[in-house]
Formats: sequence, C-alpha cells, structure tokens
Amino acid sequence: MSHKLNASLQMEDGQPNYLRTDFINYFIKIFDYKSYLEIGVKHPNKNFNKINCEDKIGVDILPGTTYKMTSDEFFETQAKDTKWDIIFIDGDHSGSQVKKDILNSLNHLNENGTIFCHDVSPEEEWMLGKQWCFTAWEAFAELRCEREDLEMYTLPFDHSGFIRFGHQELFKGPIEKNWNFLNENRQTLMNLLTIEEFTEKYK
Repeated sequence: MSHKLNASLQMEDGQPNYLRTDFINYFIKIFDYKSYLEIGVKHPNKNFNKINCEDKIGVDILPGTTYKMTSDEFFETQAKDTKWDIIFIDGDHSGSQVKKDILNSLNHLNENGTIFCHDVSPEEEWMLGKQWCFTAWEAFAELRCEREDLEMYTLPFDHSGFIRFGHQELFKGPIEKNWNFLNENRQTLMNLLTIEEFTEKYK
C-alpha cells in the first residue's frame, strides 16, 4: 500500500516544503507505529500535538509535557525493556548531547523503529548558531563513521535526518567540524536523500 507524504507549506516556486511532522506521521503510517517519544517538546502545538500516534509521551525541562526533566534523567528512569516505535530528538542541540540522546534512544528503540532527528543537516552556515542547529550535525556525522549496524539518512527539508537499524557503508576519513567541510561533503557524509528517493525507498 502506498502512502502520500503531505506538504505542510508551499515554497515560493510552488514546490512542497516538508516539515518534521510530515515525515514523522509518514513513518507512523507506513510502519503502523503505535508508540512515540519526543525529546525536546518545548512548544507542544508546533509538533507534538500534531503527531498521529496512539501512545505518545514527551520530555522537556519546560512544563507542559509528560515528563518535566532532562533527557538524561528520563532515560535513567526507564527499564531496559521499555521500547518505542519512533523517537523524535529535538532537545539540546550540542553535538555531545545529541549523540547521547541518539545512543540512549537506540537502546529503547523497537527492532523496526525509527529515530527522527531535527537540526542535524543545517542548510546554511548561519544555522550553526547556538539558537538554531548549533553542532547537532556533528553527532550524526560521527555515527556515520562509527556504526555499520545503522541505516542513516538526511533530508533536504527542515534540516532533518533519521536513523534505523540496518547496515550502512561508513564515511571514511576524519571529520572537520566546520561549515565548509559539512557543506562540501554533505552528500556522502550525511547520506542525503532527495524526496523522490525517500518516498521510493519507504512506501
């Protein structure tokens, strides 16, 4: 059965501009996911409340979500056999914390699950500012060099990427943590998919 990827907005040239919510709901639909965890809710109406999943919980240091605590504190409270189908990471954007959130999420991800990461593929240099994507991309890039047992891709919209269990050819060579290196190596380092490639691969 095929499923359409909805476009939340329209760009000036009339082409669809997809947001994180579209991709998360798309994965939920095609894989029939039942459980959803969001790390870094902040504004529930921006994403969390729009997620179409039976069982969903959110974690944030701000009030107004399921668990008011850091992601580290949250994962420390979870039993080893607690698993989710899909996990969205959008908390602290520093590379070190994003990597911790990804590794903790992998420990609590169902076999056919998906981790969706925001801010890991900034499209422009100004997005590396602390109030935007910051160094989140470094965590994604490091795992592209380290974990053959994962399937990792980034997308050309909303500076997002996703991770699943599987297999990947690792990026070879050292990572230079600067904009020029990221931008010049984006295709192979970040495993960039076009929307057409994405919908053909996951349908």
